[in-house]
Amino acid sequence: MAEGRDIIVIGGSAGAIEALNEILPGLEKDVPAAVFVVIHSGQQGPRLLASIFQRSSALGVRYAKDREPIELGTVYLAPPDRHLIIKPGELRVVRGPKENNFRPAIDPLFRSAAYTYGPRVIGVLLSGLMDDGTYGMSQIKQQGGLVVIQSPEDAKQPDMPRSVMDRVGADHVVMSSEIAALLTELVRADLESSGRPGDEQLDVSEGLVSAICIPGVPPPTSPFICPDCGGALWEQRDGEMLRYRCHTGHGFTAATLFGRQTDELEHALWASVRLLEEQGELQRRMAERWQSRGNDQVGARFQSNAKDREQAADLIRTMLTGQKDGLSKVKTGPSIRQEYM
Repeated sequence: MAEGRDIIVIGGSAGAIEALNEILPGLEKDVPAAVFVVIHSGQQGPRLLASIFQRSSALGVRYAKDREPIELGTVYLAPPDRHLIIKPGELRVVRGPKENNFRPAIDPLFRSAAYTYGPRVIGVLLSGLMDDGTYGMSQIKQQGGLVVIQSPEDAKQPDMPRSVMDRVGADHVVMSSEIAALLTELVRADLESSGRPGDEQLDVSEGLVSAICIPGVPPPTSPFICPDCGGALWEQRDGEMLRYRCHTGHGFTAATLFGRQTDELEHALWASVRLLEEQGELQRRMAERWQSRGNDQVGARFQSNAKDREQAADLIRTMLTGQKDGLSKVKTGPSIRQEYM
């Protein structure tokens, strides 16, 4: 591969496709660089992005394949449900543990590029929610690469670029319409020294090793468990960034871990509503059975139990929905009844 800044890694989430539709057409066919792209996508993504981007790009655009060699003038997209990792001269496309709730995730691409190609890397972070990519950008910067972010004012979702700006710092903050010209300028500029690729390193996102068997790794240092597998989480501090990782490899920033905990809390509360309502209905049926036998005292006790469960369920519903009028105060009209008939 040619010397210079010839490794461009791009990451984004919500709103990033629109930015890429401006960036890729602006890169000329003879640009002396390879481009690697991770966009957050669902597990069952339709794999249409490569053909869509190819229509307007002079570069070859395709989904990356495991162990294929890196070629300049090519755009490699991470396939749905696969991490894209850069090795010396080749790519890995793997179904390793999710990071920041995503596979593909941006951090594995960014940090593997940083560890392998150091100052030859240009990192570009586009529009997106939360903070995936921030840690990867910090590694790019530490290894001498350049940090480019889409201007938060220009991004549909400014969380990702703003997180890098606040925690890592950016070499360039530009509008999406200006990124292609900037990248062309940067890759055509000569480095004083670019060096050879670093030695191959095993990335945790490949899912091939367990931290539980690594000598010298201390026990987990947080009270939290992994929301993906239930394992204990190690707390990792990198400057201002707080991250967590379990021994199987699932990784989270503090923000994404909080988001998963919030989802789990909501799930648990709705499950509590279900159980309380079921218990209330069961208690009411038991009350009716005892009352039909003439034992009003026992029937009244079951009716009281039913009311207690319904009130508790109503309280949790109110907390979840944020509405002051709980279920017991709302009449079930025909519009909702028809959903169950």
